[in-house]
Amino acid sequence: LGVHDFIIMASDGLWDVISNQEAVQIVNAEASKSGWSGDQLSPIANRLCTEAFRRGSMDNISVFVLLAVPASAASAGHHHAHAHHNHASASGHA
Repeated sequence: LGVHDFIIMASDGLWDVISNQEAVQIVNAEASKSGWSGDQLSPIANRLCTEAFRRGSMDNISVFVLLAVPASAASAGHHHAHAHHNHASASGHA
């Protein structure tokens, strides 16, 4: 795994209105501005939720951005937090 590899786990509320590639581009753009630290994952996940809501998602929106940790860093005790943000849409669909 590379230093900046990540996983986006999200509900249909995100994927209904944002493609995989768009989500990756948003994460990369936000991380290039704010940095690739565990502290920045929650604001990045929030940005994805906000964008899905802005695009009219009518489903619940939940997003987790997980930063991969290379085995060498994990064995050295470096841990990166995961982040999530839930944003219930006005429709309240589950």
